[in-house]
Amino acid sequence: MQDNEIDQERCGAVLEAVKTRVKKPRRWRVVFLNDDYTPFDFVCALLMQRFHKDEREALRITQAVHQQGRGVAGLYPRDVCETLVALANEDARQAGFPLKVISEPDD
Repeated sequence: MQDNEIDQERCGAVLEAVKTRVKKPRRWRVVFLNDDYTPFDFVCALLMQRFHKDEREALRITQAVHQQGRGVAGLYPRDVCETLVALANEDARQAGFPLKVISEPDD
């Protein structure tokens, strides 16, 4: 017998296989909201610089903001999402625009 088996016999221990399920962390959306003052070009540039979108994707998201009132810049873990929202809002304020960027849980 191996040492491990001897220890189990002495203690009367029974080992059970325990299955653990790891749940993926919830993702959060960064959402740009439309307003009547922030220029289209500023939103596109912000998406490319802060969110690393290529020009085509930035245009698509900005168009959604303009036409539908909101556009999703991406899905991120909550802490990353909150940081990106804060930075985007700060960039807009520094440029003098009322752009509002929010976070919301992805369902």
